[in-house]
Amino acid sequence: SAEVLVHPECIPAVVDKADFVGSTAQIINYATQSDREEFIIGTECGILHPLKLKNPNKKFYMLHDRMVCPNMKKTTLEDVLECLETGRGEVTLDEDTIKKASQSLFRMLEIK
Repeated sequence: SAEVLVHPECIPAVVDKADFVGSTAQIINYATQSDREEFIIGTECGILHPLKLKNPNKKFYMLHDRMVCPNMKKTTLEDVLECLETGRGEVTLDEDTIKKASQSLFRMLEIK
């Protein structure tokens, strides 16, 4: 049977029933290291691409067909290109915020 892997931002009832709760990187790592062949994923649908790349012989199903985070879809590649070319939309942060944000990002992306 499939294991249920979810992000901690899911509603508590879903988190309580999950087989594994973790960040995006932790979900990818868990599925990659698992001997299981099938997983039900409860997080943003963008995770499917890296999961399938790292695990071509495993099957992944979304918990819901509309698992799309609107905040993660706000910035497009075109927006990034425009910012790099023109500087428009650039965000400047103080060193303390940069340090704290960097720590969170590195922890989120870390694959153990």
